[in-house]
Amino acid sequence: MHKWTDRLTPAVLALLAVAFTAQALHFKPVSALVPILIGITVLILSLIELATQFDGAAGRLLNRMFTPDKNIHAPAEMDPRRQLIAVGGLVGLVACMLVLGILPACAIFVALAMRFGADLSWRASVLSGLAMALVVWLVFGALLALDIPMGLLFDGGN
Repeated sequence: MHKWTDRLTPAVLALLAVAFTAQALHFKPVSALVPILIGITVLILSLIELATQFDGAAGRLLNRMFTPDKNIHAPAEMDPRRQLIAVGGLVGLVACMLVLGILPACAIFVALAMRFGADLSWRASVLSGLAMALVVWLVFGALLALDIPMGLLFDGGN
């Protein structure tokens, strides 16, 4: 029997993927491709994970397809409070992306995840966040020459 918290994370992630993909449709075509692909991929994987949380025929089939080795042990049960924190972090990340843009959102999310999830010092956490933002900019902005969304605060929604 699955608890409701087991279904919460994939359900919220699926909703965020839909919102993320819908927002990406407003980007310039060259900038929209990667976010749309990511959004669709996350949506599909979230729906598969959600379906595996139900005891019906589809859930059992997907569990057999994606866990063929019956000797694989299920991960330790996650505390529902930690699941809610993880979902809240994802919601905060998407909100931050929309308001502040991709780069500041990445830096903030990684810094907070490293500080509170990995228990790193504030200095190491902030440096990790800045490093991640730099990598995102180098790969998508410099190397692939894609427009990186600046968020409503810095771009006025354009």
